[in-house]
Amino acid sequence: MATKSKTAQAVEVQFSSVSDIAVQHGQAVSKTTACAEYALDTIKGFPVLKEVSEENVKALRDGYSLHHRSVYKPKTYAVISGQYFEATPDHMANPKVEKINATIDWAMVWTPNEMATEFKDRPELKKIVEKVRKAHLTYISDTLGKLVAEGEKILKKRAGIVTERKVVLFVNTVGDFFAAQEKSVKVKQTQRGDATANPEKFKEAVKAFWLTYGQMPTQSK
Repeated sequence: MATKSKTAQAVEVQFSSVSDIAVQHGQAVSKTTACAEYALDTIKGFPVLKEVSEENVKALRDGYSLHHRSVYKPKTYAVISGQYFEATPDHMANPKVEKINATIDWAMVWTPNEMATEFKDRPELKKIVEKVRKAHLTYISDTLGKLVAEGEKILKKRAGIVTERKVVLFVNTVGDFFAAQEKSVKVKQTQRGDATANPEKFKEAVKAFWLTYGQMPTQSK
């Protein structure tokens, strides 16, 4: 039996089984890789955006904007006594109730100067506009960032660069923390008059910790 999943952008996806989740995800990953490879081969400077022409960066952002507009499900607000409420079915059915459909097109049409003047006496409406604008601009930036990250990964793979995950030992993390706090406790005692900061007691506490834990760090910053 097919089930639906809704993303933050309100995209409805049909899944027929657990295996189908993997199939569709694999297809999405393959498509993402194909998009990044094509961008690498056709867009000069990609994936370094500052080396990409303004025209191409705009084209990418426009494309993401177009897609987000197609999947975004706007909320409708009822205007009652100058206040804005998410419209209920009763509000929607009542033609006498003023309503605002907070679409991306509606929110993005306002310039910053217009928002400063037009919404001066309507702060609640301004918040609605800003919320929709932020969601749209964040989607564009985040999705473009994912394409860039995929492009960078492909470039490394093409160059034969293998990124190894650095393993940070717990004892080294604790050792670095203690080293930083040893400096901090002195500053807090001498310069800030913190009565709870005692460098000598701190040293003894650190010694006690390592004596109990039984393993000193192999290196320290």
